[in-house]
Amino acid sequence: EAYRTLGRVRLLDRAWETVVAEIFPDESDLRDALPPSFGNTTDTLSHQHSSDHPVTPHGTLALTHVLCAVEHIIGLDYCPLLPPLAGLFLRYLSESYTFCALREMVQNPSWYFPTTQLEHYAWCQGFGSVLERLHPQTAASMRASGVLDSQDAAAEGLSPIFKQFFLPILPHDDVVRILDIYTFEGHKVLFRFG
Repeated sequence: EAYRTLGRVRLLDRAWETVVAEIFPDESDLRDALPPSFGNTTDTLSHQHSSDHPVTPHGTLALTHVLCAVEHIIGLDYCPLLPPLAGLFLRYLSESYTFCALREMVQNPSWYFPTTQLEHYAWCQGFGSVLERLHPQTAASMRASGVLDSQDAAAEGLSPIFKQFFLPILPHDDVVRILDIYTFEGHKVLFRFG
């Protein structure tokens, strides 16, 4: 039984308890922790959840625990897509499973998300180039509205895609479907649906 599914679940839960105890040695630390930004602004972090699925205080606390664990245990400090992805995972998975899923994604970050500001800007510029080549009218419209004007504008203008995982612009059910495809196919899904 130790090697079957239930044994693995117990092992994963015990490992998560160890991680939490290492990061939050005191009970007050668990309650009062602040989530790391991972390169997002306060405004972006406040809009990381869809409006049709508000987050409970317990959900916010669970998200904070997972994000702190990723920052402290894995050592990741820049990844704008991480908070919304963690929030989406936490809607359907426990904290331990969410941390495990994110840990696995971080093992191959080029497949899932940029982990430096330079990579983030490169993704935004790449998206703009692909959009310009394949859909010039849409690119012209986005450029006219200031979304694709410069490197900084592209990074901020494309925030709903590359920092918020479509949450501010699509219904929650659509975002979950994209997430399902994203976990299998990786970052190309952002370009395809963006």
